[in-house]
Amino acid sequence: MSSNEENPVRSAIQKIAEEGGVSVSIVDEASRQISVFNNNSICGMLNPGTDFSPDCARFCGRAFAAATDAGGPFGYECHAGLECVALPLTGTT
Repeated sequence: MSSNEENPVRSAIQKIAEEGGVSVSIVDEASRQISVFNNNSICGMLNPGTDFSPDCARFCGRAFAAATDAGGPFGYECHAGLECVALPLTGTT
């Protein structure tokens, strides 16, 4: 059984990403990428390894903090000019 089949939250996120044609990246409080789904975006080209570049980490960290403070979605333009949305999640992913 794949990890997505074992975890309904991961499976739901994967389905949303694929059906919506979007890339979903989950980062922790320290802006470390912990999961990525349907990585079809330029972000994969900008960050070919598993670590964010310093600029990406800085922007994603700010977005995480802003979304957490807002208690909901936070739209922003990253340093590469991409339109992004951060959404705070709590619990286990």
